[in-house]
This record gives sequence, C-alpha cells and structure tokens, in this order.
Amino acid sequence: MSEQRLVIDARMHAHSGIGTYLRHSVPAVAERLPGVRFELLHCPGAPLPTELARLGTAVPWNVAPLSAHELFARPPVDAGSLWWSPHFNVPLRWRGRLLVTLHDLLPVIRPDLGGGRLRRRIVLAWLRRAVARNAVFLCVSAFTQSELRQLAFARDVRATVVPLGVAEAWRDPPRAESSPPYFVYVGLPKRHKNLATLLAAYARLTSTLPHDLVLITDWSGLRSYDRDAIAMAQRMSPRVRIRSDLPVADLMSTVASATALVHPSVYEGFGLTPLEAMAAGTPVIAGRAGSVPEVCGDAALLFDPLDVDGLAAAMLRVASDVELRSGLAARGRARAAFYTWSACAARTSAELRAAMTDTA
Repeated sequence: MSEQRLVIDARMHAHSGIGTYLRHSVPAVAERLPGVRFELLHCPGAPLPTELARLGTAVPWNVAPLSAHELFARPPVDAGSLWWSPHFNVPLRWRGRLLVTLHDLLPVIRPDLGGGRLRRRIVLAWLRRAVARNAVFLCVSAFTQSELRQLAFARDVRATVVPLGVAEAWRDPPRAESSPPYFVYVGLPKRHKNLATLLAAYARLTSTLPHDLVLITDWSGLRSYDRDAIAMAQRMSPRVRIRSDLPVADLMSTVASATALVHPSVYEGFGLTPLEAMAAGTPVIAGRAGSVPEVCGDAALLFDPLDVDGLAAAMLRVASDVELRSGLAARGRARAAFYTWSACAARTSAELRAAMTDTA
C-alpha cells in the first residue's frame, strides 16, 4: 500500500475563528492518524506555530488565503494526496481529492453582509469546484449543513455534521471582581456581528445600570468592517471600552469576570464565542439567528437580533436578576461540556481516514 499523505491548508492559522479551529483540531487529529504523512501549507511570512509545525512537513506557499491570486495558483504539493481545507477556499487547480470544513455560507446566503456580489460569485466557484471533485464536507452545525444542501448543485453532497469544541482552559479561567461591573462582547466588528444594535441597546441602559461595556475586538487588517459602529463605540468612551490584542489568559479572565457576554450576531455558522463563555460559567445573551439556537439551546437568553429594545430588556433582566444569572451559568456549563475538541477530532479523523482509503 502506498504511503498515506494528508495536505492541510494551515495558512489561516493566525486568524481568529479558523485559526482556533486549526490549532485545536489538527494536533488532536494527528494523534488519531499514526503513520500518515502530514504536509502543512503556510505563508512564508507567517510560520506555523509550534503545535502545528511539529506534526509534519511545513510547505511554504506564497499565496494569501481568500485572495484573487489563490483562484489561479497551482498548489506546491503532490495531487496524489488528500487535501484538507479548513474553509471554503479550495484550490481550483487541485486535481486530487478534497475534504472541506465548512463553517458558514455567509457570503453566499447574505452577500449584503458577507462581501457583496463579487465575493458571492467567487465563493460559489470554490464550492462548485469542491462538489465537482466529490469533496467530503464537514459542517460545523446542522444549520450550515442545511444551508449547503439548499444549493442546487450541492443537494447530494456527502456532508457530515462535526461540531467544534471548547478548549479545556475555558472551563476554569481565573476570575476577578470588577468595579464597575460590565458586559462583554468578543468578536470582529464585521457587519453581520451586529455591533451597532448592541451599542444602541447599551446606550438606553447607561442611566439605569452601573455596568460598562467592554468590546474585545480588532479591525486592523480588515478590508471591510462596520466603521459606523466603531465610531459610535469610540464616542461612548469611557463607558464603552475597546480592548484589542489581549493575551489569551486575559481574554478568558475578562469574559469569565463579566456579568454577561452579549453576542448580537444576525448570522452564525456555529457560534464558538458564546459557547466558550458558557463553558466559563458566564451568562450569555445571544441573538436568535443562524446556528446559535442549535448550539446554545436553553442555556442562553436569546433575543431577536434586530430588536434594540428587546436586547436592552434582556441586558437589564440579566443584570438585575441573580437567580437568572445563576441558572444561565449552570445550564451553560452543562451544555458546553458536550462540545470538546477531542470529540471533534475523533469525528474528523474518521472522515479523513475514510477519504484517504478511497484515494489510496
């Protein structure tokens, strides 16, 4: 039998969501695939972190992910391998087999929020290519799986639901008493994250509650983000505090010490941020949209993400009701316990093993 080889596109290892997925899932998958030769693609200016570099051969590819160049570039690896893409940007010139992790279809379903019509056409080209190559899709939620199969050309694809996990460190992070107390938001200021609604809701509470609002966000390097929301947040200083580039330990402590995490997104393929807060025992207030109800269930206080008054009422209720906070914290911990990177890796490695057997 020929050697089994797995190419992993790890160029997005430093990104927030995809990077978290790569750094936690790939090492756990490697433990379950002994004897498989790993080749990990990275951009020359962004070397692989230690936890990924030790798994196999680092292969530099001077092509930025999600770029126009990527559409036509030839991958620098043997097409006899299986290619695992952690996002929908599969190489159009790849001739081998594909396994694609699909986190969301925002650019396709909501081009008004996900980059416009041109980006929608590009993402559809990537998806059509993957389907044409009989790719196996790993969907992070049943919601994302359903959206994929609603595309006419993808109704019969092999698509398995493989939920993401929560790092163990989130289950017991350090806490600190804060004066004044605060709500916290964690995420990029992209338009679908709906930061403007959170700020408008919070503005209605500043004369009622002592709570500040901490935004853990960063827009450096983003071509498109909600500039109006950021400007509004800056005008609301010092009650609204923006924190960027927090070390992981400080991020966890800030979330764990908050009165509640508020996640107002109007679209989510999974919703890892509220799940991490739930694991930490922090009450979660989240928009009833996308996969959030599927992932959070009754362990979060859900609201219509387009309803400013509804969000303000939810924040006031959580801030004022100790029993509600305690119940949300307990249910959140219990629900988050079912989401582990070990379970994610076990399901992923089984799909990879089957795909490699098909191509061996």
